[in-house]
Amino acid sequence: MKLNLKNIFFIFIFNFVIGVVAIAKDTNSDKNNQVTVNMKAYYLGNLNITSSGPIDFGNLSKYKPGTYKSTKITIKDTFLDNNLLETSLKVSIPDVAILTNGVTKLKVLPSFSSNIFEEIFCTNLTMNKNTVEFPIYAKINDLSNLTPGLYNGSFTVTAEYDL
Repeated sequence: MKLNLKNIFFIFIFNFVIGVVAIAKDTNSDKNNQVTVNMKAYYLGNLNITSSGPIDFGNLSKYKPGTYKSTKITIKDTFLDNNLLETSLKVSIPDVAILTNGVTKLKVLPSFSSNIFEEIFCTNLTMNKNTVEFPIYAKINDLSNLTPGLYNGSFTVTAEYDL
């Protein structure tokens, strides 16, 4: 077999790479070669959220700006009826909603309290208290651009488990 410089260089590089890989493997053999992966999950249960009715501002010509009107929200977790569990809920609302007659848009401010503006409400549910009820308030601060018509609007109340 005739060895030329090119073949000798190739054999040298090949042996060098094999040696480096072997050394690298030996160097890591002292380290931990296992890891524990933790897992977790949750099931959203059976949340049921309802409203007792609309927030009715009535005749806007008689409405005093800044006055809160309200409705009642009920949240029930039917999963807790038959299970000895406790869970926390986070309930959220938007910071602004719109009431409109198609021409004029009135800015409505929803809140969980009639004296402190809040966008998030937290509560606990247990087997003994698997239902929670609370008011949702809303107010209109500015009626300066009021035009005649029937005003409608809505906003979404979202309940989720606070995990």
